[in-house]
Amino acid sequence: MQAAMQRALLAACVTQAVALTMPFATPASWKVHTLGGPRVAKVDGAYTLFYHYRPLEDKDNPELPPISTGRIGRATSPDGLAWEVQHDGLGEGGSSVSKAEDWFQHDCGHVGCGDVLSGDAWFLYTYGGSN
Repeated sequence: MQAAMQRALLAACVTQAVALTMPFATPASWKVHTLGGPRVAKVDGAYTLFYHYRPLEDKDNPELPPISTGRIGRATSPDGLAWEVQHDGLGEGGSSVSKAEDWFQHDCGHVGCGDVLSGDAWFLYTYGGSN
């Protein structure tokens, strides 16, 4: 019972943190279970947002920690206010980065967005873990 309460409390904290850091997006509006870790870069007058999220199909997976990591997505905006989610990545479900497929690989359970640097190329720093 105590573990279930701790998971519920952590999930509520994650939801509140996302509401404060990503007020333009909600899990329901972006059709995901959780959102977090927003990183924005402005290049040539346009904004690119990288973020991590837990897809709906992993909502009730008891093997995953109750945090917002899972996959890394990308959204773009001309003004930094209205965002369009991009589904053209090479990861699972069109994500930019998804977890590794085999249990022995790094980040086979979930992956999160640490930081993003832009210049002549994108540098995406990730973190994650296994089940």
